[in-house]
Amino acid sequence: MARIESLASVGIFTKDQRKAREFYTKRIGLSVRSEIPEVRYLELGARKRGADAGVNLWQPDPRWGEDYDDAVKSIGTVTGLGFLTDSVDRTIEMFRKRRVKHEVGEDAEDRYVRFQDADGNTSFAFEPSRPKTRRGGLASLGFVTVVVRDLARADAFFTSALGLQRVRRKGDEYTTYRVRPGGTVLMPFVPNLWSLLVLTFVI
Repeated sequence: MARIESLASVGIFTKDQRKAREFYTKRIGLSVRSEIPEVRYLELGARKRGADAGVNLWQPDPRWGEDYDDAVKSIGTVTGLGFLTDSVDRTIEMFRKRRVKHEVGEDAEDRYVRFQDADGNTSFAFEPSRPKTRRGGLASLGFVTVVVRDLARADAFFTSALGLQRVRRKGDEYTTYRVRPGGTVLMPFVPNLWSLLVLTFVI
């Protein structure tokens, strides 16, 4: 029986892949995992290798035909990439030195720093309540948010149709779904005023 092996990558559309690459590698600290220059394929990751999903930077190309307009409209719409960091404070210090615009926040369980690229795509770096080390920078892509209309139907789809594991830590507001331990999880949520405020970054 066929089954999903992993969440391999997450795509981000950008106006300028070269500038986006410079931002995510030199200022945010991601590493290049794979690239195919002929087709402008570029995959980045918090580490050169890892069980977490990679981040693909795509610059829309008119040669894509009918998909081109949709891709252009998607530039700047990412609001839910959640990276893990061992130290929010040291990551903030790194961002300040590298002039990365950011904002610090805290919820019941975690501290986080929110940052934004030049296209307006927003990501988060969360510090677990009990980090194993105190190193700055991004350790892995921990989760990807998915906007849904109905959490019960989303749960049935992720578990029954896709065969993902349901994961929920004590005290968490959201249930997440994973393919395997250590991999990037999916976090479905129904938008409300609070979630929109949390996921909106204002420069």
